[in-house]
Amino acid sequence: MKTDFVVQTPNFEGPLDALLSLIEKRKLYINDISLAKVTADYIQFIANNDESITNKAEFLTIASTLVLAKSKSLLPEMMTMEEEEEISELEDRLRAFQLIKEQGGVLAGIFGKQPLFFPQVTKSQTTESVFAPGTTLTKTLLAEKAQAAIVVLPEDTLPTANIEKIVSLEEEIERLERRCRKVASLSFSSAVRSGNRQDKVVLFIAILELSKTGIIRLEQSSMFSDIMIYSQ
Repeated sequence: MKTDFVVQTPNFEGPLDALLSLIEKRKLYINDISLAKVTADYIQFIANNDESITNKAEFLTIASTLVLAKSKSLLPEMMTMEEEEEISELEDRLRAFQLIKEQGGVLAGIFGKQPLFFPQVTKSQTTESVFAPGTTLTKTLLAEKAQAAIVVLPEDTLPTANIEKIVSLEEEIERLERRCRKVASLSFSSAVRSGNRQDKVVLFIAILELSKTGIIRLEQSSMFSDIMIYSQ
């Protein structure tokens, strides 16, 4: 509590935080403190001084909890579970209060003497990274290391594929036309050069083109039978 209020009792005189510290350290028994007098003194203090709302609220919280602590020490068998939890919360607050006081002293000792935080480094403040080899690294040694790394690299294992040449339609038309000039007739199956499906399609289209221009004549005796090709 940031307040000028001073506790004055026959057993203790000093600020409220010091009273709490002594109670927490078991150097002062709560039964030796008249909480009624402390409360009355604080009421008189705030009547004569401009005490902040925060300090008033904190005093009420601590005072009410101290009353529970004193009640527990006098009549422990009458304390409810909720009241015992509030006593436990008081102990936690006392420990936190003591920690804040200790660390506050540490911060007060270094305040203004060294930075409490480090400013964020901007891009303009960053240092450019450079290659700075030691004195033992030479060009010869670097070349040897690079050669050794190349040796252990795995061999190229990319898969290979055999791509068959696809005959163009113009080439197939010329080949079929030359053959038809040499023979009077031939069948579609005999004109096919391979079992490749694409070759058959190209050949069939070439036959249709030559038939359309009147260079050859086509006959088929029945459905799905072989197509006969005759030169005109």
